[in-house]
Amino acid sequence: MVALLITRNGFAQDRNLKFEHIGTREGLSQINVSTIIQDSRGFMWIGTRDGLNRYDGYSFVIYKHSIQDDNSLSSNLISDIAEDKEGNIWLATLFGLNKLDRKTGKFIHYFHDSANSNSISSNFVNRLIFDHDGILWIGSQKGGLDRFDIYQNKFTHYKHNEADLSSLSDDDVTALKEDSKHRLWVGTLSHGLNLFDRKKETFTRYQSQPGVNASISGGYVIAIYEDIEGRLWIGTEDGGLNLFDPGKGTFKHYLENKKDSGSNSGYSVLALNMDLNGNLWVGTENNGVNILNPVTGKITAYKHDDIDRGSMNGNSIYSICRDRMGNMWLGAFSGGINLYKRSTESFSHFRHSSSPNSLANNFVLCLHEDQDSNIWVGTDGGGVNVFNKDGTVKHYVNDPANANSLTGNYVLNIIQDFKGDFWIGTWADGLCRFNPRTGSFTGFKHDVAKHGSLSNNNVYALTQTRDNRIWVGTYNGGLDLYDEKSGTFSAFNYDPNDPKSISSDRVYSLLEDHNGNFWVGTFDAGLNLMDRKTGTFTRFQHDERRNSISNNSVPDLFEDSKGRIWISTLSGLNLFNPVTKHFTAFTTKNGLPSDVIYAVREDKLGTIWVSTNNGLSNYDPVKNTFKNYTIEDGLQDEEFKSHSALQTKDGRIFLGELTVLIPLHPDRS
Repeated sequence: MVALLITRNGFAQDRNLKFEHIGTREGLSQINVSTIIQDSRGFMWIGTRDGLNRYDGYSFVIYKHSIQDDNSLSSNLISDIAEDKEGNIWLATLFGLNKLDRKTGKFIHYFHDSANSNSISSNFVNRLIFDHDGILWIGSQKGGLDRFDIYQNKFTHYKHNEADLSSLSDDDVTALKEDSKHRLWVGTLSHGLNLFDRKKETFTRYQSQPGVNASISGGYVIAIYEDIEGRLWIGTEDGGLNLFDPGKGTFKHYLENKKDSGSNSGYSVLALNMDLNGNLWVGTENNGVNILNPVTGKITAYKHDDIDRGSMNGNSIYSICRDRMGNMWLGAFSGGINLYKRSTESFSHFRHSSSPNSLANNFVLCLHEDQDSNIWVGTDGGGVNVFNKDGTVKHYVNDPANANSLTGNYVLNIIQDFKGDFWIGTWADGLCRFNPRTGSFTGFKHDVAKHGSLSNNNVYALTQTRDNRIWVGTYNGGLDLYDEKSGTFSAFNYDPNDPKSISSDRVYSLLEDHNGNFWVGTFDAGLNLMDRKTGTFTRFQHDERRNSISNNSVPDLFEDSKGRIWISTLSGLNLFNPVTKHFTAFTTKNGLPSDVIYAVREDKLGTIWVSTNNGLSNYDPVKNTFKNYTIEDGLQDEEFKSHSALQTKDGRIFLGELTVLIPLHPDRS
């Protein structure tokens, strides 16, 4: 998977949202979740088809109907939840209205009594809201709208009257909302939307009119939501999503359009809410959650994916709640709770899924940005994936029947040369050169019988120096230099009798710095500075008796914007001064989450991102401090891959863990 640290935008593709799942295994009473709220004390209340749940973030308290207890819930099927000003919890159920008295812990029931006009109008309660005066409004099946003064214990009923066009349009009330102007909106099962005038006690109807595009798109209104701009969004079961203009009395429709991937993917809208970024979350029937950017009008759909464990459970989203921290709680039919944590917005993930535009494999070994700003991803078994700027993804894999295909699917390194060709290093399958103009690959492999062949088929490092020459670091074959004219390789190998030879044949990393110095990191014998004129090497190896590199295994080398060289080792991060030859080591004692360092890259603000085998760290060179990130901050996994990192031309940082990870807002760190 690739994680990306960016300031605003990532791949051209829509990023994967990562959801945590809360179900019966975690203590939820049942996985059909109909409603979720957060109360004034911070508890999450979850209504299901089999009981009420109170969740504190760690454990559940479950309330159910008991025939032996008259003070228990009247029904286990919960359709809505509301809280009054005193902290009591009110419940709409399949059998009556319930009040959970916070002081006594007992349930008080309100049932319909045909002999009592002051009783609730129906036992099948659909929706509840408290208005600004603390009045409880109740929408029920076949019972219309009830106004309940909870202090005077008085019900007032509003019902449909065929002879009165100013009456409620339908006695099946399915949605309720009081807006910021204290207007009460009522959605019904078959006859659209109603606006209630409390002074006149009349209703203005907004109903679907065939052939009238400005009318509401459906008759069955399930969800009503007012956003931070005061816009009223209406979700219907039979006509998708509507944006209502109260001034004009007109509706803008967001309907399914299979020809447009940016449209609402489901006609049936069940739930609405908005995140802190101003995006509208639309819960649909069988089509997951759709996230609408009201500014651009683009809608991105997120559904369950059998391949992607971070995708949603369940595709019918009946409830969406945003908590005080900005986390989004999604209640699903047969899916329990899907929790999207706002803290995880620090990172954007690109993972393997059933989508043809996803990664072919979640194990990302290398990253490269080409001359056209497309992102090339080398995977551990899935070949090469190219994320193009236009939103498409191209996959290149080995085809045994095609000699011009990628030589191997375990891709360790990718670079683009000055001609525009790509060089791709693999594990066990040598090196190949890709010509994007012809679409063909040319392979280079080690051949014992052929002089000048690649010295080893395990190609761990590649770079092109400023003289346009290609250098190849191999595991067990040393350092190779490619000769373009002859098509052969010259090898630089370790010689135990020559202290000026390269220190090891196991080459891990390569770097040419801004002064033209050529650095070679090894698996087991430290750092080398190569004199390319003489073909000799100066070694920098760990020595406990003096200032030196902290470890002889060097997975990554990076030069930052100030010319500082950062050396990743298996025993800390090293900052190297090429002039003084002095090493400064950073370890867990300095605040790093691990001493095993895999890669370093710099963002646009000059801070240093460090990937380790125990999470990600951000180093502020000015303050000399580290800020660490874990799974709780949005990492898919806390272990990254050696030198699987990229700093793009526009300052974005891509890091390979088990996905493509993209830190979204380094300026917030």
